[in-house]
Amino acid sequence: MYKRILVIGDIHGEWDKFQSLYEKIGFTPPDDLLIFLGDYIDRGPKPLQVLDWMMAHEEEANIIMLRGNHEQMMLDPTQSQRQRRRNWAGRCLRISTARNGLQTAARSLRVVWRR
Repeated sequence: MYKRILVIGDIHGEWDKFQSLYEKIGFTPPDDLLIFLGDYIDRGPKPLQVLDWMMAHEEEANIIMLRGNHEQMMLDPTQSQRQRRRNWAGRCLRISTARNGLQTAARSLRVVWRR
């Protein structure tokens, strides 16, 4: 069981803000689970630094990285219509599974919103 489940989403290439947040949360595996909700790229000034960090940590235990819609938009033009349909069906299944898992986790967690 984890002491903390940390969730970060919508980094959008904001490397400096991400680094600051990552340092503040004090992620400590194996006590913590860190889940990234996607949208690592687009908008911000340093998407390559964000992607470099994500790729360097993608195999680490206790870190889960999900694909966001901004990453999906970059991949979509490279796929055929048949591939898009097949991936759409798979995404629906993954979204449904993730939603059920998050609802279960939400029941057992106390959520604190900070700005």
